[in-house]
Order: sequence, then C-alpha cells, then structure tokens
Amino acid sequence: MNALAIDLGTTAAKVSVVAEDGRILGSGTEGVPTRLGPNAVAEQDAEQVWRAVMNAARHALAEAGPAAARDVAVVCATSQWSSIIPVDASGKPVGPMFVWLDGRGKRYTSALSSGASSVTGAAAADGGVSVRAHWADVHGLYPSTALAHLLHVQHDQPEMHARTAAYLEPMDYLNARFCGRLAATGNSAMPLALTDNRVVGTSSWSDDLIARAGIDRSKLPELVASLSVLGTILRTVADDLGVRHDVVVVAGANDSVAAALGTGALEPGQGTVVMGTTGVLTAHHPTRVVEPSKFIATMPSALHDRYYVMAEAGLGGKVLETILNEIVRPDDGLVDWVDTGPEDLFDRVSKAVEGVAPGAEGLMFLPWLHGSASPKADGRHRGAFIGYSMGTTRLHMLRAVFEGVALQMRWLADEVETTLGVSFPMLRFAGGGAQSDTWAQTMADVLGRVVEQVEGPRHANARGAGLLGFLSIGRIGIGDLEALVPIRRQYEPTAASALFDERILVFRDLHDRLAEPMARLHPHDAPSHP
Repeated sequence: MNALAIDLGTTAAKVSVVAEDGRILGSGTEGVPTRLGPNAVAEQDAEQVWRAVMNAARHALAEAGPAAARDVAVVCATSQWSSIIPVDASGKPVGPMFVWLDGRGKRYTSALSSGASSVTGAAAADGGVSVRAHWADVHGLYPSTALAHLLHVQHDQPEMHARTAAYLEPMDYLNARFCGRLAATGNSAMPLALTDNRVVGTSSWSDDLIARAGIDRSKLPELVASLSVLGTILRTVADDLGVRHDVVVVAGANDSVAAALGTGALEPGQGTVVMGTTGVLTAHHPTRVVEPSKFIATMPSALHDRYYVMAEAGLGGKVLETILNEIVRPDDGLVDWVDTGPEDLFDRVSKAVEGVAPGAEGLMFLPWLHGSASPKADGRHRGAFIGYSMGTTRLHMLRAVFEGVALQMRWLADEVETTLGVSFPMLRFAGGGAQSDTWAQTMADVLGRVVEQVEGPRHANARGAGLLGFLSIGRIGIGDLEALVPIRRQYEPTAASALFDERILVFRDLHDRLAEPMARLHPHDAPSHP
C-alpha cells in the first residue's frame, strides 16, 4: 500500500509516492511563483497552485511506476501555513492565495491586540492587556497574519467575501480540490487564532474569539478531528492522475507537524530543525505551554494525545537563496554567469565554504531580511553583514550566511528549551538546507548540540504526510514512526562550538541595538510574520 503525499511549500509543490515502510518511491516538484506588490501584497494564483500540485503528482506517479500508482490508497497533504485561500462551495478559489508574507489586514489584528474593535476602532471594555492575555489563554497566540487576511477580504474586498463559502489554509484547500469537502482541523486552523485549544485533542471554534474579531462565522470551514478520513477522491481527479477511484483523502497537517513525523522526533526532548524557505524548530510536548511574547506556544498537533511546539525562526533557506541569486549570480549585466542550475550551485557553494574557517574571519551575517521572528519578533529589522574588512571575500560572506541562519536557530532552540523546561541534546536536521553536509556541521557547531541529518532531507515533509496518511487509516501506529525514518549521518559539535557561545551573545545584542536604526532606513516597510 502506498500514499500520495503532497508537500506544498511557499516556493514549490513537492509530491511523493510514499511506501508503507517510509521509502520514497517517486517524487515530483513544480515551482509556484509569488507576486509581490506595493502595500505589503504577497499573492499566489490559487488555481496555478493546484495545477502545480497535479503536475508534480503526475511526475511522482510516473517515476514510481504503474504498479506503485495502482497501490496508492490514501492522499495526505501538508503545507506552509498562515496563508489563506477564499473558496466557493466546490472548493474552487474565488480569489488568490494570500501568502503568509502578505501584510494586508494587519491594522485589523493590531486593533484587536490593542483592545479595540477591528471594525469601529472602539476600545474594548476589558482593555488591551487583558484582551491579549485572554486571546493567548484561549487560543495560545495573539491575532496574527492569517486572521488579518480574512479580515482584509471581509472588510476591504466585500465582493470576494460574498462569493466565499470558506476560508481555507493551503493543506485544507488541497483536500477540498481532491475530495470536495471544506474542512479544517485544530492543527490546520491554528493560524486563524479563532479556536479554543485549552484541552489537548479537543480544539473547537471559539464563539467568544469569533465575536471579538467580528468574523462572519458562516465563512469558516467545518472543524473535524485530526487523523480523520474526509472522503473519497473525486473521480475526475483520480482519472487525471491515473489512480483508483477508491483512494481516500485524509485530513492533513501543517509542515511543522509533518516534519516531526517525517524525522521521527515525537517524544519530549526530541526536536527537528527544518531548513526550508523558513527555519523552523519543531517538537512535541505533552502539556500546554503559552509564551506569545516569544511567539512560542504548544499548539494542536495531528496526534490527539500531545501538542506540538510552534517556533518559527523566520526566513531560513530563502536567505541563502537570495544571497546566491543577488550576489553570487546576479542578473544585473555586470558579470557573465553560466547557470548550472540551483541545485548544482548550492552543492558547489556548500563544498567551497568548507574551506573557510568557522567564524568567517570575524564576519557576521544578520539573517532578518524580512524582519525577525521567534523568539523576538520585530518587523523593523533587515539583514546585514557586520565586520566586513579588507580581507573579506565572497566565500567569507557565504560562510557567514550559513552561520547567521544557524545562530537564529541557536537562539530559538535555547529559548524553546527554557520555555518548555526540557533540553534538546540532539536535534534532527531536515529540509532542503539539510542536503548540505557543511550546513549540517555548521548547525552542530553553532547549536552546540548533536545534529542528525535524516536521509533524503528534502522529502521529510512528504514522508511525514505519507506516514500521517497511514496513521489515519490505521495501517501503522505512532510507535512505528521512528523506526521508519533512516538517519544519514550524525554530526558532533567541534572545538569551534565555543566560538559560537560568544557569537550568540553578540547576535542577540545586535538585535536589540539595530531595530531602531533599521526602522529609520525602512520607515514604510515593516512586515508581519506567520
């Protein structure tokens, strides 16, 4: 028996055929462009997203072969989150995907967080501090980006709102396209900040929070339990993909939970660093912990008996991609570049950086290109190289980028340990960035912890989605998961780790000191975060 596992990221749709033992039998990828515009616009064409998923799925099924395709029994989707798609009753989009980078509607959630009505601006009777505290108590987070998207459409694009049957997160949108059911789970609905998550495994829409936000309740999807079977694949979709008509579609999970499943790190004290477009520390925890000021909270998982730790460090692999595109091979006519493809370039850069000593000769990179996120979110920040000298080379700069992103993860890991009261002596490493042995060793040195690089790290989310599908239909149990995840290599911290014990102090100090100067440089460009 096989699963068709979808991993929809910010920049690409990745689909894999996953065997019951966790093996990846075939995979396909297709990019998804984001349109950035003035006034904090960041959109994707939701119909193009669906086409990308279908194209990637056809490629994965073809690579797996006819026999493997015939054995597909379940579809499960994971995705990036805090991105909203308004859909009609059939699951078709009536507007774009508002990507988590999109800052529209932020004034409404800012008003809520300050204790004012999102519609009238009137002060709430219980004051701003208690409003934030109440929201954190019921849900776990303050009103943020996904809710801002919904409020933006409801108030600023009323015609689109009128055509909307439900607002869906990307994983739920894909499920609607696969089986026609408009549904969400406590995990997938988490970014809207409208659910009551106070009892593990029993998330429900909060009438109180919905009323405070002034949300049109009729536009929220059905809330179902995690690990639910949503229905059978639509015949037209099955025929398009060449799979059986009895394939079932199950409720998915966000990419943080999928990564935990796909790396087998599910018990207290086990965690995973995922280096995709963003950098994420994901872990599971038995009890509820809420620290919204650090943007760290335990939230509903796809597993009924535990929470997962939401700890988003902001841009991760996207930082390196930006540096590669704009500094290493810029399309500005100043240099001739023979493009050998992004994968080959990433591999070449990783190998070249091995020749630069840890610490990059005193050069430090601050990775906050789109503001900083957890554990100290501040939209005023921007990226910077600090300590550039006469001897600095492009390879020093690239080494500093690897280390700067890792320093953000070190800061986050330290804060998560403190907040949860647990330690992470070892962290698993997954995502596209984990393909680099250099970055894996850098992570071990900077984090000061053992790092285990999973086999096929780019497929960790898809593997997790596939295993979640098998959990949902009862083919495997939670206790089987860790044994289904192969580890490629283990990295121990080297003597260089002591250097980064000092660097993390400098890193944090610069965060405190540079926010205000950065805001003066970018007075009209303070982003929001998922």
